[in-house]
Amino acid sequence: MNIFSGIEILFFWLGVLTTLSVGVLFYLNRAYRFDWKSWSLSGMGVFLLIFCVAWSASSVLEGEPQAAALGLVFFGCPAVVFFLLARRLVIPGKNAEND
Repeated sequence: MNIFSGIEILFFWLGVLTTLSVGVLFYLNRAYRFDWKSWSLSGMGVFLLIFCVAWSASSVLEGEPQAAALGLVFFGCPAVVFFLLARRLVIPGKNAEND
């Protein structure tokens, strides 16, 4: 007999993902010293990434694969954009070093 349903396992893994994401953000802050813009972009990226995973997994569990796919597009793509913008602020490119 299985005592855990798909939603309980989903929430467990979302907790693990949240804890790891916050830990990685603090580790990167120690290595690169984030400013407030980098923190806000990274925080929004983590929030959207976790929301994307939750939306997509719960949609698959409910039998709505099209909603899961659109959730990946609408919430996953902005998360990647926020992470790339935060990286750009933390680690400036070669153009900023030559100025």
